[in-house]
Amino acid sequence: MVTAEPTTPTGLWVRIDGPTVAWPAVILEPGLGASSVGWSRVRQHLAARTRVITYDRAGLGASPRVDGDRGLDPLATDLAAVIHAHGGQRPVVLVGHSLGATVARHLAATRPELVAGLVLIDPIPEPWALRHAWWGAAVAQLTYRSLESLAHLGLIDAALALPVLRRITRSSTSPRSAFSVTERAALAAEMRNPVSHRTARGEFIGLLRSRSALHALSTTLATAVPMVVFSGGPTRSPTAPLRRIATTWHERLVAANPNARHLIVDDGGHFISRYQPEIVATAVMDLLSGIRGT
Repeated sequence: MVTAEPTTPTGLWVRIDGPTVAWPAVILEPGLGASSVGWSRVRQHLAARTRVITYDRAGLGASPRVDGDRGLDPLATDLAAVIHAHGGQRPVVLVGHSLGATVARHLAATRPELVAGLVLIDPIPEPWALRHAWWGAAVAQLTYRSLESLAHLGLIDAALALPVLRRITRSSTSPRSAFSVTERAALAAEMRNPVSHRTARGEFIGLLRSRSALHALSTTLATAVPMVVFSGGPTRSPTAPLRRIATTWHERLVAANPNARHLIVDDGGHFISRYQPEIVATAVMDLLSGIRGT
């Protein structure tokens, strides 16, 4: 079954794939400024075996535009609306990447009755956002306003081809990714859309301003549901120190939860689901099997 329809009352675009089965539905939550297209290959792996739901957050993909900052509370409220509208009468398994992992953890902490399990792909360490908010907001304003202006001028492709910015598009348009030509074209088109960069800026600033929610998550790492945490493997790039710090924090997150697994993916980087989607899908199905067996 495949459907595409807005939820009520948010108007967000939702897609449902796969059979309705005895175990919980799976909802895929994208990273910062990303639409559901980035989940294409994970969704295809999962849809053959279970019900999987993807959606576009407000201002991204096919969902209506939204202005202003979008912190963790409104993002989690929209996710809860998707669960209520399309998740059936049971709690769901949330699969979140980066910012999406933070949104998933926030919802699990504030609305535990909605969440049966978590799969977190390279989640952002909350202490980072708390510690670096004072300069991160200024950098985000400059970066995303510049990208938005370049998109307005039709210069985004030329700008993102520069070596200093090429890593931004690596996850979207590289032939090394698992995406088809059509999917890479759709992701490239989103990069050319000024609204995508405006929304990403609002999400980034909103995250940094969600200090009470971030503090709660950083001081209460434990969760009552089964969990899988993915980390990218070691790297020799200039970001290697950040990778080590993130992986150490992921280890702490897993250690605080007796029913948690930590998977470090060689050559996974930050975008594991876009380069090795089958690994993510397998982890999701393993978690679902464990929930069904309890």
